[in-house]
Amino acid sequence: MLAQIGIPPELGSLLASQDRKSPIWIVGGAIRDQLLQRSSHDIDFVTSADAIGLARMVADALGADIYILDRERDSARVLFKAPDGQRQKFDFARMRGQTIEADLRSRDFSINALALRVTAPGEMIDPCGGLQHLHAGMLELCAEEAISEDP
Repeated sequence: MLAQIGIPPELGSLLASQDRKSPIWIVGGAIRDQLLQRSSHDIDFVTSADAIGLARMVADALGADIYILDRERDSARVLFKAPDGQRQKFDFARMRGQTIEADLRSRDFSINALALRVTAPGEMIDPCGGLQHLHAGMLELCAEEAISEDP
């Protein structure tokens, strides 16, 4: 499943080893796009650990560039160019809230509030009914204040 989402094998191995220390989830649009059978070159990750540190580790392992997006919110972006020339963007952020479910509930739309743990990609986390909304072609807010609160 990770390769289907567009995660290079070397990144999948690195993330799986780090997930054993602190959970890492793929979240949002890449999952939605995979379910819609669309390719995605923008993959978001959430961790309960040091997200900028994880992004640095990924950038070093892939020989990619890293940019700090928001030091206060602990988020960074890795820009990777695969050997075939394909460009990918990997964003890493610290989890908002105490659980992945709380993080997902704080997102904008339910179809973006989906998560897969990198070591359990067959187990979808969907606290806002995003799968149902995606299949119904509906766009629903996760919460009334979702747009104003989503960074």
